[in-house]
Amino acid sequence: MDLAMPGMGGLEALRRIRARQPQAKVLALSAHDDLMHARRTLQEGALGFLSKRGAPETLLEAVCTVGAGRRYIEPSLAQKLALSEFDGGSRSPVDQLSEREFEVFIRLAGGATVQKIAQDLKLSSSTVGTHLYNIKQKLDVVNQSELTLIAIRQGLIEP
Repeated sequence: MDLAMPGMGGLEALRRIRARQPQAKVLALSAHDDLMHARRTLQEGALGFLSKRGAPETLLEAVCTVGAGRRYIEPSLAQKLALSEFDGGSRSPVDQLSEREFEVFIRLAGGATVQKIAQDLKLSSSTVGTHLYNIKQKLDVVNQSELTLIAIRQGLIEP
């Protein structure tokens, strides 16, 4: 599945797939090849994570591996992911966000309004507003521009 899905978004879709079909073998494809997207995708239950920037032949290997019920993480990303566990001092404040807060954060950083996020995620505007408040507190920012800057610096969105 592609993580950049319109509407609810890839993480929410993955969450729903796994809730309805726990045995589903999901390989997530993303334009982002950062640790946060990979980590959160795997935590939500995907068996594999592959960047769209990877070599085309790796897609076949990834599909076969995940189809056999084994994990697949793009090798360069797998090494970064493994080494990040030993580099505890460099964890990002974004890691403090819950899954839902992270989803709202990415959408806000990308320019979506609270109302649009609420509509897409099937939440009330006040619920999204609460998430926004919590995100600002955890990341120690005061406005949406600062959220966007953090997301760009973390490689979560492109300028």
